[in-house]
Amino acid sequence: MRRVRIHNPVLPLIRSYHDHSYGYREARKWNLPDYSQTQLDNRTRNAPLLRYVDSLRTHGHRAAGIDPLNLLQREEVGALDPTRYGLTDNALRYDINGIVWTSPVGVDTEDPVEWTLGDITKHLRSIYVGRIAYEYMHSPSKKERLWFSHLLESERLKDMTARSANDKQRIHGLLARSETFDQFLQLKFPNLKRYGLEGGESMLPALDALFRVASESGVEHVILGMPHRGRLNLLTGLLEYSPRALFHKIKGGSEFPEQLGACGDVISHLSSWYPPPTRV
Repeated sequence: MRRVRIHNPVLPLIRSYHDHSYGYREARKWNLPDYSQTQLDNRTRNAPLLRYVDSLRTHGHRAAGIDPLNLLQREEVGALDPTRYGLTDNALRYDINGIVWTSPVGVDTEDPVEWTLGDITKHLRSIYVGRIAYEYMHSPSKKERLWFSHLLESERLKDMTARSANDKQRIHGLLARSETFDQFLQLKFPNLKRYGLEGGESMLPALDALFRVASESGVEHVILGMPHRGRLNLLTGLLEYSPRALFHKIKGGSEFPEQLGACGDVISHLSSWYPPPTRV
């Protein structure tokens, strides 16, 4: 029996999703140092404190004040009480090296770092039981858990996210305009399929920050593809698409001048650019 080899010219053209031809890039591997022997010994000596700190990381979000109007009654979480772990003296000093992270990610020290129980409680509750809730201890990756705890407890994140009064006003303006925009469309065009951004307004400050950092880093062009939901908010809120032109389109007009004879598309397919190109 003679074998026949069949050559398929299409097979060499088939590309794998992970062969870098579609823009795929492997995730950067982060090598976070494990606990040193000194830290392991200290964790063993102060096991009750370690249990208390881990409980704040694990259960702090259950008591966090995430309701800005304080209408939500948060439950009392027994796991956040230090006396549950035999810690009763707020003035007693503990070596927190390897238990509470006071240095940025990847920067550790072998020297003892002593804090009182009161200072430890105040510091960790300000992070895990504050106005923002963090929930990451369920992650199966120890490196991820260590990375988050380093970032949060060293207050490096607070330095990175510090905002001036002008920045806060800009964020408020983006959120307020987006909400007002959605309410206006709902009132004036109740039958319009507008794909509103209600509940997702934080997308606008996030993209605004992304564009700013990209510009500061030397990026000259950003091409943004996105789903229908929130597109109109982004066009009018960040990309300065004319609301007058949008309302004209909603009322049945075209986005193209009549003399062009071009056929328009639905409003959810509108696009824009910012800043507008310079006309010669």
